[in-house]
Amino acid sequence: MTARNKKIVKLILNDHAFQNKEILFLKAEGSSTLVFLIGARKICISQNMQKVLELINNDLIVKTHRSYSVNMAKNPVKNDKHYLLEDGTKIPISRRQANRQNDNDDWENFRGIGCW
Repeated sequence: MTARNKKIVKLILNDHAFQNKEILFLKAEGSSTLVFLIGARKICISQNMQKVLELINNDLIVKTHRSYSVNMAKNPVKNDKHYLLEDGTKIPISRRQANRQNDNDDWENFRGIGCW
């Protein structure tokens, strides 16, 4: 994480600083966002999830559902309807996101055939 991002995260969390690698997932709660960190820590931020994602600025934190984002660096196991984290937490996947992911998988498989 760059020094710039550390400063922004510290600012929005009222001195509860953390690094991107500590994030397990985010959950939107109305106009607030809950950030779930390793070690069973949970922080509430009084900004919506979209704003928090913009400020964190990490490509590995992916929005999976209207109310959830997951840190793909934590290697969640993908099911048809959710991601399963190592601690047993289930993160829902929207139908649209699941279809988009399947389309991407098909495209990668198609490209691997060697037709190009």
